[in-house]
Amino acid sequence: SGTTRVASSASSVVSALGAGLSGGRTFVNDGSLVWGRPSDESNNYPVQVLMSQGAQVVNNGTWEFTNVLDGGYNYPYNVVSLSPTQGSNDAVPGFTNTGVLKNSTANTTITIGVPFTNTGSVQVTAGTFRLYGASSGTIADSGSYSVPVGTTLDFANGGRTLNSGVSITGGGTYRVSGNVVQNVAIGLTAWDISGSLKLQPSVTLA
Repeated sequence: SGTTRVASSASSVVSALGAGLSGGRTFVNDGSLVWGRPSDESNNYPVQVLMSQGAQVVNNGTWEFTNVLDGGYNYPYNVVSLSPTQGSNDAVPGFTNTGVLKNSTANTTITIGVPFTNTGSVQVTAGTFRLYGASSGTIADSGSYSVPVGTTLDFANGGRTLNSGVSITGGGTYRVSGNVVQNVAIGLTAWDISGSLKLQPSVTLA
């Protein structure tokens, strides 16, 4: 339990293949955080943050996933709910963004595989953001998503409701592989629907 916090005045660079949060621990970023792959790492391993036992990540500042190319490879980042200590009765981990969250490397997929809530800004400046919804029920989104040409926003496993105030703009791809109830118009014309998408009667397609 307890909280680890990056202060609002701090600028931090994390260069690591992985980290772990468990036991109800909360990690809060109030400052500027850049997470990148170690420049001397040559193995083809994904970068992972392993979350279990109700651990939480809260981004109130600016959080950027960047990538270090090594040996000609691009490496995926994953924030996942995977741990040998995660039991069926444990509280569900989560990731909440109230600040700015972005991916800045092409051909890279960021998978936030715990319930993700956005009331801030998600900027898919490169690659793909794959964001999980609620494990039960639905997450109510009220934030913004910037998805420029050549990038993809993927609402994956779990339930999510896009309510009034949500903004999804750009020339990229809007992918639904989970379950989404959409109450707002979306300014993207490239749609890729393999999950469940429910459009409310007042919503028009872009």
